[in-house]
Amino acid sequence: MRRFLTSCAILVLVFGVMMQGQMSAAAADFPTKPVTIVCPYAAGGSSDMMTRVLASVAPKYLGQSVVVLNRPGANGAIGAAEVARAHPDGYTVLQIAAGAFTTVPLTRPVQYSIDDFRGVIGTSYEPIILTVNAKSPWRTTQDLIDDAKETGKVIKYGISGTGGSTHAAPAALFDAAGVKAEAVPFEGGGPAITALVGGHVDAATSHPTECMPQVEAGNLRALGIFSQERFAETPDVPTFKEQGFDLPEFSVWKMLLVPAKTPDDAVEKLHAAFKQSFEDPEYVEAMARMKLTIQYLAPDEIIPRLKKEYGMYKAIMEKLGLVKQ
Repeated sequence: MRRFLTSCAILVLVFGVMMQGQMSAAAADFPTKPVTIVCPYAAGGSSDMMTRVLASVAPKYLGQSVVVLNRPGANGAIGAAEVARAHPDGYTVLQIAAGAFTTVPLTRPVQYSIDDFRGVIGTSYEPIILTVNAKSPWRTTQDLIDDAKETGKVIKYGISGTGGSTHAAPAALFDAAGVKAEAVPFEGGGPAITALVGGHVDAATSHPTECMPQVEAGNLRALGIFSQERFAETPDVPTFKEQGFDLPEFSVWKMLLVPAKTPDDAVEKLHAAFKQSFEDPEYVEAMARMKLTIQYLAPDEIIPRLKKEYGMYKAIMEKLGLVKQ
């Protein structure tokens, strides 16, 4: 029996070494087939648009085509859970906003955690802008607040999903202003803006890519930006700090992640290809047109930053009564 058990142990060890060797060899040859980037937001939003531009540029540096797969819902939680369970071979990548890890888990149960992933590269920074319909009587934030106070109106504001930064930001603003407000969640910033243009909500929070084309077309009016300083791409939009509201910075940064057990070689090759893509004139020009700011982060910077911001947002959202767990 002892000899049998010893033989089994040796076989298990040999098999493990063989599998490790196969995984290492596969990572060394990576990539040998198309890479899929899962975008857990609706088509037409800033994440989707940015991901599709990256997918068109990255093949020059990756040596394989890149496929974009939209998995919208639950403010990124559905797509994140899918990638967390994906085979960790580097062929399934998640393009996602930090809020899926820093705010969404505070408002609902999710089927993933920060530790289920490892960073590939930071992709972008986007401020959050509050807009109203251009046909509305509200020309400033104070107009909106004064009207709500005088009439007892409950401000209904569209957001890209419950629990994200676009939810926390207006909740903090309206709480500070002392007015009643109700969040109306959509499956992405694009649908929220469409609803605002159609007059189905009073206001909406979104990113410049999503709202500024409608502002420039005369359909929406930008009331303010949730940053400490004005955004270079939208210089005419005042900060809420300028307007007398003492609010923390609310913004969105995005990243590319892979399952935590993805081999180092695959992560390094993905990182190198995407970093080269960020420096490609075609990508740089497209990001500028979309009013998106490229924000590079190295792989080892991403997970620690997410964990730090989770603690910050937890304190803010507990104060606002948005934590549901």
